[in-house]
Amino acid sequence: MNYSVLYVFDNNYAPYAGVSICSILENALEGESFTIYALMDRVSDENKELFNKLQAQYNNVEIVQKDCSDFSKNLKETNPDLLYRGSIAAMLRLFYVDFIREGTKQLLYLDCDTLV
Repeated sequence: MNYSVLYVFDNNYAPYAGVSICSILENALEGESFTIYALMDRVSDENKELFNKLQAQYNNVEIVQKDCSDFSKNLKETNPDLLYRGSIAAMLRLFYVDFIREGTKQLLYLDCDTLV
């Protein structure tokens, strides 16, 4: 069975998202596979490469990295009152439909600090 999971984070939370994704993969049952949607706001190239390495380490995951920096910049300029604790990344989850693949039937959103 394939599960679709959504994470939304900026560079500060990228390491936590990596740990959470790793916890999913380490605890997956045989036959389970995952499509991880990672909506990223201003994530460094170094952190993006770590997600590539994580995907290469496991044969049951595809990590779809979406750079949302331009989208979040436009959102911030459009309505700065949407800011949540100074991070627009937290608001990106409201617009997930703009970033996931058509045909995705179910999607589980997890906070970056969730261990599975």
